Amino acid sequence: MLTEDKSRAKCYQALSLLNSKQIKKAENICRETRSSDAKDVNLLALLGMILVMRGEPAEAVKFLKRAVKNEPDFAKAHQDLGNAYLLLEKYKEAI
Repeated sequence: MLTEDKSRAKCYQALSLLNSKQIKKAENICRETRSSDAKDVNLLALLGMILVMRGEPAEAVKFLKRAVKNEPDFAKAHQDLGNAYLLLEKYKEAI
């Protein structure tokens, strides 16, 4: 298991790659890090957001739901989850 600082550093690294339009590399970092720290809500939410961006909202929902379950007040994860449901045309769930 990664320490909180290392997990946060990996999250920042993935965000930096995402900002540089290196979406696949950012996704790979999230997936690799998630295997070591499966409960990091920031990582789960970031991976969910990346999957929404890549057009994989059904896969994104799995990660975003876990992020929201582990951190119910995580507004960005709720927003991304709603967006994923909208893309899936699951309007009731998106509310």
